[in-house]
Amino acid sequence: MRDRSLDARRLGLHRAHEGGHVSTPAAPKLAGSIKLEGEPEGYDVDDGRGLFYTNLEDKDRTLRIDTATRKVTAAWMPACGEDGPKGLALETKDQLLMVACPDHVEVLAAMTDGRILSKVETGEGVDNLDYLPQKRLLYVAAAGAATLTVAKLEEPGTLKQVATSATAKGARNAVVTDDGTAYIADGPDGKILIVRPAKRD
Repeated sequence: MRDRSLDARRLGLHRAHEGGHVSTPAAPKLAGSIKLEGEPEGYDVDDGRGLFYTNLEDKDRTLRIDTATRKVTAAWMPACGEDGPKGLALETKDQLLMVACPDHVEVLAAMTDGRILSKVETGEGVDNLDYLPQKRLLYVAAAGAATLTVAKLEEPGTLKQVATSATAKGARNAVVTDDGTAYIADGPDGKILIVRPAKRD
């Protein structure tokens, strides 16, 4: 599980009529604004390259933003459909952006033209996702399908399903720890589900 607290303090995004507010972590003074023509959903940050990624859920777009200039430098179409893209996660080494769609996850070529490199089906009801970079494993909980899908990000940008686990209807937004344990919010029952990695012989 990655600590995104610094990223969140550095750059906050809101709807176009509100603008995006950018503040330095040291002080709450407003440093600038970013106007986005849509509804931001999900984010990840490449600190080394100074890039911020987010989706426009209502426009079915994924954006790349330069944090220094606060300008959108690329807009891609993940083709998630009417409900639009949800969460996302970045593999910084290869610049591969994993975008959650309502029933699958796509990998976009963030280093180049944002083309779709691969997809993996997850079942209905995907919102956010989490990525374990040291093992190149993606964790996706689908609320409608009541499943947790674990996929391996292989080169060059191919997602391969390696495990599935039953969860509960309405359970979504998996968060994974360094040992591969997934914690999933089961809102309807007010629980946190714990899915531990399978033991290998």
